This record gives sequence, C-alpha cells and structure tokens, in this order.
Amino acid sequence: MVTSIDTNCKRILYADDSTILFSHKDPEFISAKLGKVLKGCSEWLVDNTLSLHLGKTEYMLFGPKRKLIKDSQFSVSCNGHDIKGSKKMKYLGLVIDNTLSGESIVQNVFFKVNGKLKFLYRHNSCLDLNTRKILCSALLQCHFDYSCSSWYEGLSKGLKKKLQIMQNKVIRFIKGYTPRTSISFQDYVDLNMLNVNNRVKQLRLGHIHRVYYNKCLSYLKNNFERRENRMQYNTRSSS
Repeated sequence: MVTSIDTNCKRILYADDSTILFSHKDPEFISAKLGKVLKGCSEWLVDNTLSLHLGKTEYMLFGPKRKLIKDSQFSVSCNGHDIKGSKKMKYLGLVIDNTLSGESIVQNVFFKVNGKLKFLYRHNSCLDLNTRKILCSALLQCHFDYSCSSWYEGLSKGLKKKLQIMQNKVIRFIKGYTPRTSISFQDYVDLNMLNVNNRVKQLRLGHIHRVYYNKCLSYLKNNFERRENRMQYNTRSSS
C-alpha cells in the first residue's frame, strides 16, 4: 500500500488504520489529488488480492469555519464511488473535528469522566480517601492525560477553564467535599496532584526528557532535532 501513494501525501499507519494527509490552498486540487491517490491504493490492493472498502473510507476537510462553509460542496470520489465526508471523526481514541478546535475532544472527556464519576459516587459509602484517589487516578485522570500534548494548547481559554472545573469535581469527590466547596492549592498538595495546565506541562517535559536522552522508541523522536545540529556556528544558546 505504501508504494502506491504519492510522495506528496503524508501517510499515518497504525495497525489496520491507514490515514492519508494532503495540504493545499485549493480545495478542488485536494479533491482531485485524493481521488487519484485512493484509486492508486485500490489498484495496488487488487493486484495483491486485497480490496479497499470504500464504504468504510471517510474524508475530512480541515480549515477555519468560514472557509469550510464556503467549501461546503467539497467532495471526494474513487472509481465512481462518492466517499463519505465527516465533520467529526474518531481516530485512535480522539474525536477530532474539522476545525481542530479541540472542542469535540473536551466534550468526550467530559462525557467519560462524568459517567465514571457518577458510578463512583454510587459506591462512595464503601470507599476511603486513599481508595478514592487510586480509583480516580486509574479511571479518570487517564482521560485528561491521553494525548493532551497534541490538543491542549490549541484549546480556547473557555475550554481550558471547563477542563479545570471538571478536574475540581474529581478532587471534591476524592476529598469528600460538598459540590460547592472551592478547591485550593493546598488540596493539590495534600493529594500530590497537579492542576490540568501543569499536568500537561509535566507530561510534555517527560516526553522531551525521554527524547533527549534516547529513552523512547525511535518514531517518538522523529520530529525533534537538537538545536546544536541546526546551528552553522557555535553560540552560547546553541546547546
């Protein structure tokens, strides 16, 4: 499948999920290009006694809202079959929207955390503080953490505030507070936790540390380059 795709297109392959990315200012050019690439993929698969399931193939056009409205007639076809277009798409556990605002990701975090938190409240009578903390760390914090380095910084201030409000609900449950109790810095200290913003920074720094000291898988450091390798001459800041 790799050999049939135009080198101008970026390929993202994970298990049985295959994604093709292509960027251009002209939507009509993108439509024609993707149609040609999909046709090439289909032909290669047929030659290798496989098939491309066009019914399960989807496309998403990314861009600002005003441009997406203008390009509402955008379409992609392959072998006479119209490919289904989506405004939201779930990819590797993240619900991505076509404006990359992160709103759909945050809504999905709210949905999962609220559902599990309600379940925990129903069994609160048989849980002590330490057990509540362990359960929240295992069942809830993972939704705040998952791939946060890729989407958190792009959120609006309003969405970041809503995420923090949701985390505050989790802390109130752990500490046995009433729903209107305000959360202070001391509560984070008591639980050895970080707020949402600082937690994202911690995870990002941990990633960079592993990249810098070659403690991660090779593909995780493909997009990083040491500054001294890019400098043509030595400076105090090159290292």
